[in-house]
Amino acid sequence: MYEHMFDAETTQLKHLAAAIDEVQNEDLARIFDDQAETGVVVMRGLITELEAEWLRRLGDVEDRATFEAQGYTSLGSWLADRCRMWRLDADLDPESGQIIATALRALVEPQGRNGDERSSEQRRVDARSPPTGS
Repeated sequence: MYEHMFDAETTQLKHLAAAIDEVQNEDLARIFDDQAETGVVVMRGLITELEAEWLRRLGDVEDRATFEAQGYTSLGSWLADRCRMWRLDADLDPESGQIIATALRALVEPQGRNGDERSSEQRRVDARSPPTGS
């Protein structure tokens, strides 16, 4: 997915992307229950470590402030554009905060699925599969 972004300087990230791709293509039906549970725990730990490394690198980007030369007024505006990240301020008015909270709840709560009883993984698989004609 990100191969086009790599150059010779980012070999470690290229290997990381390849490893993630390999994990994403793993057939979960072939994994025993205890391995599935262990995998979830291990992955959570890896995500935490990766997040810490991302924050370290983000701090470096902020220190370099190279985003300013690209026309961004802040690290936040650069993140919003380049990483599709948004920051929600604590200064939201109550109505906006309630709208956002309701929308986020609808994403994670089963009743927000409009009767769709598929697991979140099955919905992702179905979304990646081409539609079948009838």
